[in-house]
Amino acid sequence: MTDSDCTIRPPVADEADAVARLWSVMAEQHRAYDADVWCWSQDAVRHWRKKFIELLDGDDTIARVAADPDGELVGYALCKAKDSSPLYATRRTGEVWDLLVQPGRRRGGVGRRLMAAALEGLRRRGAEDAILHVALANTGAEAFYERLGMQAVMYRMYKRLATGGSAPARHAAQAAAARIRPARAEDTEPLSRLWGILAEQARSYPGRVWADHDRVVAQWRTRVAKEVDQPDMVVLVIEAENGRIVGFVEAQAEDSAPIFATRRTGEVWNVVIHPDHRRRGLGTRLMAAAFVQLRERGCDDAVLHVDICNRAAGRFYEKAGMRRVMSRMYRKL
Repeated sequence: MTDSDCTIRPPVADEADAVARLWSVMAEQHRAYDADVWCWSQDAVRHWRKKFIELLDGDDTIARVAADPDGELVGYALCKAKDSSPLYATRRTGEVWDLLVQPGRRRGGVGRRLMAAALEGLRRRGAEDAILHVALANTGAEAFYERLGMQAVMYRMYKRLATGGSAPARHAAQAAAARIRPARAEDTEPLSRLWGILAEQARSYPGRVWADHDRVVAQWRTRVAKEVDQPDMVVLVIEAENGRIVGFVEAQAEDSAPIFATRRTGEVWNVVIHPDHRRRGLGTRLMAAAFVQLRERGCDDAVLHVDICNRAAGRFYEKAGMRRVMSRMYRKL
């Protein structure tokens, strides 16, 4: 099939079954990559079809299909434009959720045209940049996105929750002397200072578009002050012997989408240890405590994102039992 054989257009509602069949091809491909990460429910295709129909009614959803001259759908793209977090300098961002061309109909330019149509739709809805995730095992897809100007900026890491682990033996004494407890409202200021250290470290990483420092810290302070009392949030602090807060972890337990067989997933947002207190096992203890808290909230697994440039953090998370499963890719529009 050549580039000109297909028509790229928005789908109509009665094509939901055909698009769902295309999604199932992608779903099985990902199950083969890693059945723990992509553990689909028995009714995954039905749930995805229902969600797709709902999304078509949204003003900020961009859906495009590729139809061959006989009217058969051979590919589709699905993405959404949304307002950026107040932490970022950009106003709106675009998330590319799905891009698939049927095996055997690839390498003819259809995927490139679908992606171009999706990105143009995001631009028209005010998005200033775009992100997507691609399985690390899918090296062909990652190379394809790179050719379209996307850059890998983060890893998505994954862990099945069972045991939390323990602090390394060489730092066991120092780690044991520290105390872990739930964060309280009065902890907001020291937590904000710690998070500000993390934000400044990440500012130079590719794909980061933070607002100015004071605004970023103020926005995060407001957010975390609300989180400490929410039942599905895990915000733990670790105190040194003198009672000073030297680190914290921030995570959320969320119900899994119906397409997954897991009940709930924990997303670890931030793990911060003050630079003067690192390499003492404190971060390991915090992660282990967070995993326990997420399990108590019904989570079957945990995920997080780490900047590709932050190699030390990547190694730390791997020691905590997490593994790299996807790349997060980014480009300006």
